[in-house]
Amino acid sequence: MAGNASKFGRKVRELREKKKATLKELSEAVNKSINYISDIELGRRNPPKEEDIFKIAIFLDANPIELLALAVSEKSFVEINVNPEKIKHAELVVVMARTINELSDPHVEKLLEDLKNFGGMNGIESSGADSETTIKN
Repeated sequence: MAGNASKFGRKVRELREKKKATLKELSEAVNKSINYISDIELGRRNPPKEEDIFKIAIFLDANPIELLALAVSEKSFVEINVNPEKIKHAELVVVMARTINELSDPHVEKLLEDLKNFGGMNGIESSGADSETTIKN
């Protein structure tokens, strides 16, 4: 996201300027630094967590659903829930996440096929290509 303002960031800035609010006022409302909010507006950071998006929307008198939709379309990570009692499962997910970009397309297709045949792909969400993986226990 480096450099080019994201749709989310542009929208936040547009709403903030329309309200005639400063970066400082918005940062205080969200309990984040001015630099953090500025980086979001300029596209140097991905959109924030859902709870912060709601805080931004409330402060800017904006539609939180619209902001959430923009944020979701731009997030560059995958969230995966792993049972904390199954350490080997978590290890597998971490190893796959760290090596996935090094695999050839045929290897990825084979892994997907094997996983689907073994037990399905329930609960796996991806928000796009070039994704990072987040594991929540």
